[in-house]
Amino acid sequence: MLFNFQLRSVTDVAPWGEGRDRLHWFGFSDGWYWLDVAGAELFRYSEELVACEEPWRSESSSPPYVDYYVARLWEDVLDMLPAILESVPEVLGRRIADGGRWGAWLERAGGWMERSEDEACWDTYEQAVGWWGARAVDTGYLRHGLDIRIWMGGANVHIRWDNREAVLGGKPVWAAVEGEGTMPAGAFLQEVRSFDARFMGTMAEQVSAVRNCWSRPEVAVDVGALEREQFDRSRWLALSTPAAARPPLPHGS
Repeated sequence: MLFNFQLRSVTDVAPWGEGRDRLHWFGFSDGWYWLDVAGAELFRYSEELVACEEPWRSESSSPPYVDYYVARLWEDVLDMLPAILESVPEVLGRRIADGGRWGAWLERAGGWMERSEDEACWDTYEQAVGWWGARAVDTGYLRHGLDIRIWMGGANVHIRWDNREAVLGGKPVWAAVEGEGTMPAGAFLQEVRSFDARFMGTMAEQVSAVRNCWSRPEVAVDVGALEREQFDRSRWLALSTPAAARPPLPHGS
């Protein structure tokens, strides 16, 4: 599977708020997640870093993946899905095919923008590279973010990562340092649908567990709000998927 995750039990999720005395739907998605691309695991910490038992690990026995709210990855994938499914023009596809040359061009473009004192240059820069940013997985909330780009060229979706700059104490932060994987666009969309179905199903179990056997009276939970948000979020994928990429409705619908 491309998108993988594991959630904490509702009894182990840390509460939120100033007094750390409440929990919402997003909080119950606390856990670990990672991507499996062409045999590489993105969002997996390097063996060198894990061996150091750095304080960013919540528990020494926890999986070696990003420890955060799975809902964040799910939201980001759905947010960027329309951009991903908008195929990059062939002329741009040829430019980004060579990751090294494309990265060097981006650095030159960024340097040009920073040196310029003309505000109009920012608009020019945004037009030139904004489409590339729309295809970046947002990881700015992590202590050491990853550079992951997902785009469609022709009939294939490309996933490229370059985490060479993510270093801590001379050790690489991430197990997957640099690489690229490709899959048919249809297969990628199926992976997104699978992620959505599995995540929504697991979150439904979380909500059910809270509704039926919540045993932490010191932590306030609005069960009705949980159920309403679960229902609302179950429709997000359909709303973020371009109509042309949606599966056909059953006959008679």
